[in-house]
Parts: sequence; structure tokens; C-alpha cells
Amino acid sequence: MQVYSNIESAAAFLRDGSAVTIGSFDGIHVGHQRILAELSTCASENGLKSVLVTFDPHPQQIVSTTDIPPLLTTTVEKLRLLEEQKLDAVVVINFTREVAAVSARDFLEKYLLEGLACRFLVIGSNHAFGHRREGNVAFLRANAEQYGYHLKALDPILFHNRPVSSMRIRREITTGDFGSALTMLGHDLEFEGAVVHGKGIGKRLGFPTMNVTLAAEKIVPAPGVYAAYNTVDSCRRYGMMYVGDQKQEFAFEVNLFDFDGDLYGDTVSVFPTAFVRDSMQFADSGALARQIANDEMTIREMFNIR
Repeated sequence: MQVYSNIESAAAFLRDGSAVTIGSFDGIHVGHQRILAELSTCASENGLKSVLVTFDPHPQQIVSTTDIPPLLTTTVEKLRLLEEQKLDAVVVINFTREVAAVSARDFLEKYLLEGLACRFLVIGSNHAFGHRREGNVAFLRANAEQYGYHLKALDPILFHNRPVSSMRIRREITTGDFGSALTMLGHDLEFEGAVVHGKGIGKRLGFPTMNVTLAAEKIVPAPGVYAAYNTVDSCRRYGMMYVGDQKQEFAFEVNLFDFDGDLYGDTVSVFPTAFVRDSMQFADSGALARQIANDEMTIREMFNIR
């Protein structure tokens, strides 16, 4: 998969024609995966290259001052997930106010048709691009014959009779229905960050933790304890993750079972797999230690490890 930072740098690679999809694709959830599968099919059946056009930062960070969503996936995390989708290329456009002001017609003509030699366009039925989101399905259908491209607009995937969306998944993550969020994602959710020194409370209690600093724009799960894993030296290590209350003293820390290595200063990726319990208050450190021991036993059973 080739990754480009602008349309111009991708043009030569795609000059013989492409099948294109476009959007934020935050989370690469099951609806996104369906679009990408259809994109790959269109490309392979028509001798085209498959390309996803996405944006960094998220467009809402530029066009809105109040409705800025936390990200399910940073750009780095998103690109790792896209590697698994076997695309030919990804173009990550630096989203600015100037880009936001580009009309749908100019975006279609200059970015997609001229820049990427688009022959097939595959999008979700509720997607729109361009200034004031004028580049919707109706606009694209009305212009397909004139510009000589084919359009496929896919309906959303439903979960419990409601459409899967990044917004819905964010809501489930922050309100505590982590299981539903993972089902709609269709993959484990990565939390990448640097390991920093904390207060050493876990170590004093017999449960040393690595404190992980997340990107400022990254979503934070509901406070509580989670089953989780990460990979150390190509070996998957299981453990428990604690997320503190953001309204108080925030913490994002992980205790890896049967591991005594030093990861300070390293960048790690943590993957929570299940919500175990809410955050609790304890009368003393002994009560806290006993609860953590119970959490460990519960999570070991979940992972079927001793």
C-alpha cells in the first residue's frame, strides 16, 4: 500500500485509472470495511488501482469550534488498519480551511478526476464532500454520465436495527458499552502512546503499571477496569487496563501479567478487549489491592491464562 500526502504526489501512480473512496474513515468500522471490500472488487474487476482519500486532521477539527469528535483512530493507527485492507494507495490530505472551502464540483474535477484519474467512485449513501457538503449522492449521480465515472453508493450496515457509524461507536465507548463498540468496529481498538513514569502506586501495591500518554485528540473509554493486551517483542502480553475519571486525576495505565520488563520511554499499543467493572473508591490501600487482585483473577479467567 502506497501512502501519499497530497493528490499531486499520487497522480503518477494512479494515472492509468483508479477506483476511489473518500472520507474520514475514523475507526475503520464494519461499514467502512464493506466499502473498502467493494472498492477492491471494483478495482480488480476493471483493471484499476484502489485508493482511499482521507484527511488529517479530522475535518470537524477545522470547520467546527464546538462539535469536535474524539478520534477512534489517529492517522497512524488508521493507516495500520488500512494495511490489512490490501488497498493500492491511501492519500492523506492535510485538511485546512482552504480545503474546506473547495466546492464539491472543484473537488470532483480537480482532485478525483484529474488528480486521481477516478473511474469508479464508491461511497456510503450518507457521505458528502466539498464546501457545505454539497458533494452528496444526488450530486454525484447527476454528474456521473457527464464526467464518465461509475458510482456505487452503499447503504449502512445495521447493528440492533440502527446504522453503524463512527459517532455511534464513540458514544458506546465513552458511556461504557465497550462490547457493542468492538462489535461495530469489527476489530480490536488500538490505543498508542508513550510509556511515562507515574506515581508508583501500583508498584507499591504489588501491581506495577505502565502509564500511557495518549494523543490529545484520541478518544478515552469510560472510566473503569478493562481486560487488555499489548505486544512486547512480538509476544502478546495480557493484562488489565485502568482508565481514571477525566474530571478528576486522569490515568490510563496497564498492568501486564507475568511481565517485569522496563518499557519507560517506549511507544506501546494497548488493545482493551472487554469492560470489567466501573471505577470505585476505596477506604484504604489494602482494600484497593484486594480489588485489583480480584480483577486480575477475573481477567485471567477471561483470557484463559493462569
